[in-house]
Amino acid sequence: MIRRQGFAIVAIALMIPCASITHAQGWGSITGQFVWPDKEPLPKPKPIVAPPGAGCPAGLVDNRELVDAESRGLKNVMVWFDTVKLDGKVGPVHPKLAKPAVQTVKLNQPACLFVERITLMRTDQVLEIGNAAGVAHNTRIMFRVNSAVNILLAPGGTKSFKNLRSEPRPVGVACDLHGWMAGQVGVFDHPYFAVSDKQGNFAIDNIPAGELILFMLHEKNGWQHAGNLKQGQKITIKAGQVADLGKIPVRILKD
Repeated sequence: MIRRQGFAIVAIALMIPCASITHAQGWGSITGQFVWPDKEPLPKPKPIVAPPGAGCPAGLVDNRELVDAESRGLKNVMVWFDTVKLDGKVGPVHPKLAKPAVQTVKLNQPACLFVERITLMRTDQVLEIGNAAGVAHNTRIMFRVNSAVNILLAPGGTKSFKNLRSEPRPVGVACDLHGWMAGQVGVFDHPYFAVSDKQGNFAIDNIPAGELILFMLHEKNGWQHAGNLKQGQKITIKAGQVADLGKIPVRILKD
């Protein structure tokens, strides 16, 4: 039975009077670190045993739940704002973020694992799926808004997808030829999203000041934000300031 452990609510005292919020002024940032609870043992790496003839290298390890032993930080937590809804209206995008820094976002599978496991992108970017392995791979993306992707790539093959529409949340990606291969792909109509790094840290800059809805999601352990889990967490971004959420204890879903 699955049950929640290590539940903690992130307290945020960042509210400001509504009258002081405008849609064309000021920008702020948000930071935080997802930390494995001290009372919980660190998850052990789970080896993947590929069947004979699969063409996969030895020593594969399941990378769905990666916790840094030193910092206890959890990697690959997805963090995003809900369509930059600022005070109930669509907010502006900072001029520095008007265009993506990289036009093509690559999702590869060089050694029977998706790289990167978590792929987040904008609607004005191109998704390129590649196969750098020596064996064929299937890539299936379970989009809700866009047409589902289900392709077979020969070794060295690539296929690009343009003009993708925004998805309400990240969706699963899998390889049906190698059942342990999985990940997440998120498509957003704004640049305000991030993925936690090896130490569990994340940062999003140049966010329009005002009240927004924040989502935090881990592929295995589920929602990590406070408040209504399906509707997101209300947070106010102040112009010229950093909303530092500090250490965020990971809610753990036990197997």
